[in-house]
Amino acid sequence: MLEKELCRESKRPVILRDWLRYKAGFRRAHPDYFDPDGLAIFVGGQGTGKTLSAVNYVYKLLDAYPHAKLVTNVALADYPIVTFFEWFVNQDKTDFIKDGKFEMSEEAFAEYEQRYLAENRVFEFCDNDDFKRYSNGECGVIFFVDEIQLYMNSLESKNINIEVITQISQQRKQRKHIVATSQVFGRMAKPLREQFSSVMLCKNYMGCIQVNALLDRDSLESDDSTGTNISGEVKEKFVWFHSPSMYARYDTSRVVERGKFVGAEKQIQDKEGDKWIIKA
Repeated sequence: MLEKELCRESKRPVILRDWLRYKAGFRRAHPDYFDPDGLAIFVGGQGTGKTLSAVNYVYKLLDAYPHAKLVTNVALADYPIVTFFEWFVNQDKTDFIKDGKFEMSEEAFAEYEQRYLAENRVFEFCDNDDFKRYSNGECGVIFFVDEIQLYMNSLESKNINIEVITQISQQRKQRKHIVATSQVFGRMAKPLREQFSSVMLCKNYMGCIQVNALLDRDSLESDDSTGTNISGEVKEKFVWFHSPSMYARYDTSRVVERGKFVGAEKQIQDKEGDKWIIKA
């Protein structure tokens, strides 16, 4: 039985004063602290402006937190992705060339990888393992995943790496914020749906009027794996107009390729067929 007396704490007003002082002091000591956390999902069918809404949100995040890093599968115009290969080919590697051969130990390669992570801000999201690969201390990491159901869908929930779910469930402690889009809320894997904190239902009218509704997470009426509709209590509405400058922020014609549940840095599809090749 629970000892109820041990659950009681003081309600003295002076404690509230101390708490406010603590928060103000913490902000002064940690000016680059990344506040956002949790999973924010922008939901809507094709042409509803969900990706545009998410891109605008991510742009504002990157502007508000200049030391935060970004991991994404979206080609953003002002935040180009720098792959490890693109960065590595421009590094001085003369110390590893002996007798005309290039030799590098695993330890040296790991050092280069750490340098790559430290020196760059924007990285490519390749698969679900990236959720645990990237970290940035209190400065934070933004994961922006377009069509996240292609990487974590309800039909393959049992195949999701438990370590990935652990990373997602501990975003607040690790200063990680996942921003995602999905055409159908119910097609996302259930372990993922259980972790979301914000749901933005996106609708577009006449091609230029955007109406987004932030839904109350606890009031959602459709949470089954096959649900094609989502409804709930609207906490707040956001109405705004599209502008040409917004369209220039990302490649609207890019097609998102399907991800796989594997423990590898990157994967590509074999040109000769359907075979998936793990590229370490």
